[in-house]
Amino acid sequence: MTGCFEAVWPGLIAVAALCWLTGVAHGEIFRLTSPAGDVYAEIAVSDGGQLCYKVGTRETDVVWFAPLGITVDGRDLGNLKRLSPLRLRDETARYPVRGVHAKADMNANRALYYLETAAGVNYGLQAFVCSEGFAWRILVPGAGERKVDAETAGWRWPSGSRVWFAAGPHDGGAWTNAFVDELSGMAPGWQAELPLVVELPLSQGYAALMDVMPCGAYGAMRLRAGEGGSISGQLIDEEGIMTSGVIEMPWRAVMLSRTLDDLVNNDLLNHLAPPPDPELFGGGDWVRGGRSVRITTGPDDAGRESFAYAAKVDDAASLGCEYATLEAGWDKAADAWGILRDLCDYARDKGVGIFAARHAAELGTPEGGYAVLKAFLDKLQSAGAVGVKVDFSLARASSDAALAGRVLHEAALRRMLVNLNLGQCPAGSPCTYPNELTRGSIPPDLSAANNAALPFTRFLAGHAAYRPFDFKRQGEITRTHRLAMGVLITSPLLLLECEPRLLLDDPNLLAAVRFIRSLPTEWDETRVLDGSRIGELAAMARRKGDVWYVAMANGTTRMQIATFSPSFTGWQSMTAACFKDVPGRATEMDFTQQTLSGSDAVILTLEPQGGFVARLERADAVGK
Repeated sequence: MTGCFEAVWPGLIAVAALCWLTGVAHGEIFRLTSPAGDVYAEIAVSDGGQLCYKVGTRETDVVWFAPLGITVDGRDLGNLKRLSPLRLRDETARYPVRGVHAKADMNANRALYYLETAAGVNYGLQAFVCSEGFAWRILVPGAGERKVDAETAGWRWPSGSRVWFAAGPHDGGAWTNAFVDELSGMAPGWQAELPLVVELPLSQGYAALMDVMPCGAYGAMRLRAGEGGSISGQLIDEEGIMTSGVIEMPWRAVMLSRTLDDLVNNDLLNHLAPPPDPELFGGGDWVRGGRSVRITTGPDDAGRESFAYAAKVDDAASLGCEYATLEAGWDKAADAWGILRDLCDYARDKGVGIFAARHAAELGTPEGGYAVLKAFLDKLQSAGAVGVKVDFSLARASSDAALAGRVLHEAALRRMLVNLNLGQCPAGSPCTYPNELTRGSIPPDLSAANNAALPFTRFLAGHAAYRPFDFKRQGEITRTHRLAMGVLITSPLLLLECEPRLLLDDPNLLAAVRFIRSLPTEWDETRVLDGSRIGELAAMARRKGDVWYVAMANGTTRMQIATFSPSFTGWQSMTAACFKDVPGRATEMDFTQQTLSGSDAVILTLEPQGGFVARLERADAVGK
């Protein structure tokens, strides 16, 4: 059997150190290691009876002993009498994924522990460890209605770690950072939500806190700062969660990576998420990503909806977009369903699929088995729409996750795609429901620093709806930077923010429009280039088929020198279509075509808040 599962009996000096630092005394510490031996976790019970854990890599301890537990019906189940290992199994798999790369390789150890509590309720703890990190979840057997009052979760990071967190709602896209030792002193009291990204001190790598929830599950978590670099997690539903049957809390995951390249390509969340149901997605060639223009609705469209909507479909086809999204309010027009049916027929002839939007509040409640939702999706399917966009309110409700999960399932039954405009991270759901193409709504007016942080923060949790290519927006961020963001973000459904005619009618954007027409939205391979730094420089090379794309975004207000070698292509010679900044002119791009050698070192000057984009093709493949 691969891996290691053992009771570790530390020497006297080590035991004394544990007692002083954590309260873990002479009891057994059960150690679980990854098959490669590069990541470990230790599960233990403190001398006070508290379940706790520790995580580290071959080079360093990452999370020092921190508490775990759950409170059900007023009884704290984290206070234990005994911890016993039940079983360990190896898990290996190679399976398709979407977004950052096309295939994931899993080589992991999964363990189940049996926990006997002082409260008289016994339950299980699942643990999962692989080279990409560690995760756990709590399983409490039982029947009937029960209340989960609270969950105990904690993380104790090394002193000097830098923590990146969302300064507001995650779909707001604003990220900031602080040293973990400073969080407890921040006013009015630091708190954040998952995901959380940690730069470990002394260049020892990166960690990221995530959760993985089965679609429709409860258990979203809010983080608060404690003393000594500790962070605690509490359920967002502070009043508790009513449930019935087996309590299956989400996976709480710690992603671990030595480099930003490893972090972006980390598959821990994919390993933990339930796989797609083959009855729903077998032969799932209907699940395809692409680009979408917006079809806005409003009083000005009254009486001319068919003409206005068809014109937008024409624009979508001219831009090479696979989809057009009919925004909320379309169904308020007279004969709305007839108009939608005609639009879908017209769009189908143009090679464009139609998404239709509706507010979540109009989709009914669970009573009656979501009858309102089902009826709406039936009518969309009958009209010929290929997808649905659901707009949730900004005020998060515990019922949102349940409705989102049901939308994904019911849409899959009808072979329909989904865009969830929901302020919650995907939490693994796109692996279970590949028909979810994007989520959230990150605004296009972020600072350059936030743009340079997003690929290494929010997008680690899965796809997100960021709208690039808004070249008419004023500001100091250059057009090349905005073009680069279309490559740097990860979203199988890429949403265009600006009016398509503003792109199509601007002679200065002819080369950019050709680039957008050919831009993939899902990648076979992604490499983070040397020099990338969270919030300062995002630089990636991404491959689709036989074409490589290179993109860089300068997140600073100073000029940066960046370099890369195209040797990763494996080609001796290649043609590069390049977009570069024009010094002092944020609204212009310099487009050139040149031939590169695979051994060249390309040296670039990025303007303040500037960028760079290149499309690389093997020289003998150009024109074929």
